[in-house]
Amino acid sequence: METDQDAELRNFKNMLSQTQEKMESWMGEEFLKLEKGLKLKEDQLLQKSKEEKAVITDKIKKIKEDAKSQSHALKAKSEKLEKLKQKLEEIDTHTDAMLDTREKLESDLEVAFKQIAKQKEVIASQDKECQKKLDYLRKAAAVFENRLGLKLRKTRGGRMQFVFDKIDPEEEDRIFCFFLKLEGADRKYIVQDCDPEIDDLALLTEKLNQTNNLKSFVIAMRKRFKAKVSRKKLQAESSK
Repeated sequence: METDQDAELRNFKNMLSQTQEKMESWMGEEFLKLEKGLKLKEDQLLQKSKEEKAVITDKIKKIKEDAKSQSHALKAKSEKLEKLKQKLEEIDTHTDAMLDTREKLESDLEVAFKQIAKQKEVIASQDKECQKKLDYLRKAAAVFENRLGLKLRKTRGGRMQFVFDKIDPEEEDRIFCFFLKLEGADRKYIVQDCDPEIDDLALLTEKLNQTNNLKSFVIAMRKRFKAKVSRKKLQAESSK
């Protein structure tokens, strides 16, 4: 014969089973909604990545065109120099009356040599700087394409802003960011205005300048932001 305790236990089990069924149904619907939302966000980010990549491609094309134009200018000056040399050789065979003209041509030739040497130095420096900028843009584009939840914003002063969201699960719209720029003759990376602050930022920046691995640096920064959120949450829970 079923006792009151057995009946109460049976009712409790039935109630628990019904509650579990309702929870599973509700979680299934919420998961579908979340999955659709994430898919939409991913499509939007991928589209944005394509647009950023197109802009970078245009910049690369412009740099190549400028380099080609400078190369043509150098070739024209070299041809002019060769003509001056030939004319100087012709004047050497003339009479003493042509000495004044010869001295002038020698002066022009010396100026032309200096101009071409200076132009070569400028072009070499520009080529080196262009290559560094191209490498930086390629790395930034690769990071943007491979890491969802990251936006790149070019700001004044040659700084690039890295903006993260969806790091704090309790406040997904909260922004975590820092600015990155290249500075000095050796083009070292400088990190500025990090929000929130990261304790070992100086060490991370030093490692970035040693390895030049921008992708690893950005991933490490994201991990530091997530860890900071986790520590703050644990501190809040322990203080309750």
